[in-house]
Amino acid sequence: MLDVPMIDNVGDMLQMAVMSYNIPPKALAMQAKCSTSHIYSAMSNMRSLPRKALNEIAKNGVLGAATVAMHATGFSRLFAYLKVDRHVQSMIVMCGDMDEKVADLRDKLPKMLVNKNCRNDLSDDEVGHLYMTAKTILDRITMDLNFVSELEKGYGLQLAGYMEGKEKPPVLEHRRL
Repeated sequence: MLDVPMIDNVGDMLQMAVMSYNIPPKALAMQAKCSTSHIYSAMSNMRSLPRKALNEIAKNGVLGAATVAMHATGFSRLFAYLKVDRHVQSMIVMCGDMDEKVADLRDKLPKMLVNKNCRNDLSDDEVGHLYMTAKTILDRITMDLNFVSELEKGYGLQLAGYMEGKEKPPVLEHRRL
């Protein structure tokens, strides 16, 4: 289980997204055609994210998209901003550690799930193992989202276009990938 402090509320996530992408709240409000006070109120958790601003927030990158996803789903654990060493090398090591944990748990599943089609076919220990495996996979996804966010922010990868289904991000369209 991922036992690290995290930012797990929409207001603080919005504040992190705005700060990390160097978008002044006033500029975001103008892009989204909403009031600056509504943006500031959302950052303070006094109001929900402005509906008009959701697309503008999400298209600014992975952290903005995670903020909007947290707002829409309430999945604060999955879309949280981890308060860890954000250096790329540290995040590579943390992702590797999570991959090992997931692989260890996942490798036991095929033997355990042979001829078992529903929850009633499982023992309490097997249900516990499945739950722990699923939680660890979700923690790895959270770590991966944070890692991609850091890569995007640190190296200007502009991944929003790729997430929208475009093959190459605009910054790399002139190159062969």
